[in-house]
Amino acid sequence: MAANDTSHVNSALSELDLNDGTTIKLARPGPTGCWLPCAEVVRSGIPAKTPAAVFRAYNPTERKIKVPLYISGISMSALVTALRSLSAHFAVDIRDDEVGTWKFTAANGNERLIKVAWDGEGTIDEWIFGRITGYSRLKVILPFIALDPTFWIDSEEVDAGAFNGTAAVNVAVANSGDRHGYLHEVTYTGMVHHPKVTDADGREFEIEADMCYSLDYDGGENEPTVGDTIKGLTTEESGVLRAYTLTGGTWVGNDAAGVLYLVNSAGTLTYQEDEVLQNMTESEVCGAADGTAVDNEDVLKLELDPTGTIQVTYTRTGGAATSWWGYRSADSQLVFAKYGTCNLIFTGGKAGDDATIGVKHYPRYSAAG
Repeated sequence: MAANDTSHVNSALSELDLNDGTTIKLARPGPTGCWLPCAEVVRSGIPAKTPAAVFRAYNPTERKIKVPLYISGISMSALVTALRSLSAHFAVDIRDDEVGTWKFTAANGNERLIKVAWDGEGTIDEWIFGRITGYSRLKVILPFIALDPTFWIDSEEVDAGAFNGTAAVNVAVANSGDRHGYLHEVTYTGMVHHPKVTDADGREFEIEADMCYSLDYDGGENEPTVGDTIKGLTTEESGVLRAYTLTGGTWVGNDAAGVLYLVNSAGTLTYQEDEVLQNMTESEVCGAADGTAVDNEDVLKLELDPTGTIQVTYTRTGGAATSWWGYRSADSQLVFAKYGTCNLIFTGGKAGDDATIGVKHYPRYSAAG
């Protein structure tokens, strides 16, 4: 971003340029409140829609930011149109009591990216009204509350490691900032069951999920439902169906063929070749084509957002991304990447877990400077 570039991304992920050089220009003296020292005091309240997990241990006071803008148009009508667009952008956050991200680059190149909420009402300091068809301008002050008086640099820092069964594995994470950051992405590639990461303060993020087994099937008669327990008529081996593909035939024609993706907490899953497979209502589903269920190497990608949302995706080897069938445990918390270097502790759920670990975070800094 160039000097004096400023924009705002609302909760709908729409970005508005607040210094486009035509209808919206940054007014002097520029933004205030974004360069103040960080106050290390605990505040009494947390703004709406801000999850307590973000402030569970590090709980600084909020700061107020004012962003002065000139809104102009070649006519009164154009000015009103520009104001309407500005209002519509911020109305999303105001209506839903949500937070957005304000971005600003100072003359010396320092960049701020700060989570902000709308603070009360905007004000108009001065105005110039021309004729109906003449140049018109207003000076508008945008009022924000910085929910966390730090900023982060839009440059990822990446660290890596690997699981070692159920043994605890330390992954050193280097945060070049002077404030705690948060992991925003964790990726597990390979074999791991119920992965858990614990930070230096004891916060844990856990996904309760099992790796899947793939089993070729044929002679499919009754289309199964995800969540069904698929049981072998002879061996009584069973696994829970998490997904399936149809690569040939039809269920109506009783000759469906493809792959079943199953999970089994025992850690093994072996059927007899051509064994009849049933669901728990004992309806015949299909046959096990070769009886061998293959333990897949998978990619589990966790995208953590400190504003409270989490996206978890799972990709089978050679397959498309799908929803992961695990879930975040009730006690999971956002994990800190403490400033300086700290160890994150990763543990798998079963012997043989050896997935590689990828960790990403943005360094965070105090607002001084």
